[in-house]
Amino acid sequence: MIRQLSAWPYVKAPDHSEQLANEWKALLPPDPPGTFEEVGAALDKGLIDGDAYDVILDSYTEEPDVA
Repeated sequence: MIRQLSAWPYVKAPDHSEQLANEWKALLPPDPPGTFEEVGAALDKGLIDGDAYDVILDSYTEEPDVA
């Protein structure tokens, strides 16, 4: 599981910084499926532990690999 999540080609999360700058209490749309934020959600829900998250995070890159 760690190997698979470490090599996963995550979708780039949308940049909401402009919307947040314009609206103090902006209701942002959810991130699309497949972003790295799902790994953080798995940690929050107890589906993976902190050690697994750290290993996956260490291998994470912002840009997905294009084959």
